[in-house]
Amino acid sequence: MYLTGRQILEAGIVKFGVDAKCDDGILPSFGPDGCGYTLRGMFTWKHSPADIDNNLNMFVTLAPGKSLVVKSLESIQMPTNMAGTIHIKSTYGRKLVGLTINAPVDPGYNGLLTLCFYNFSADEQKIYIEGGLVMMMVAPIQGEHQYEGRHQNG
Repeated sequence: MYLTGRQILEAGIVKFGVDAKCDDGILPSFGPDGCGYTLRGMFTWKHSPADIDNNLNMFVTLAPGKSLVVKSLESIQMPTNMAGTIHIKSTYGRKLVGLTINAPVDPGYNGLLTLCFYNFSADEQKIYIEGGLVMMMVAPIQGEHQYEGRHQNG
């Protein structure tokens, strides 16, 4: 059984998140949702230069066959008895932009997520870094496990 976006916030799994779903009709929506929490990205120096649209939103143009690596804006603090899965936001899935890896968020993981997007389409696509990028769904697991990977804390 998956946690709702509200339950994810109340459990403290998402740090620096927003309290309610944000949908201004321009950026892809983000925040708590019925079946999870939609995460945003942050722009870092590793990106190619960003463009600004008429509404002052930053985006990166992703050429066909190219990829983009983004860190999540929100930090994750996964309890040791829960795990998360990351899914591309349908806003981008409909444009044939996908995640190159649908990796789990391990129990006990603490830090930012690294997300890699790939443009599977034949057209350039705008990726709004500060809008909703991926939906994180969280569910309890049996037993407890502590993340011991080298990517702890970001």
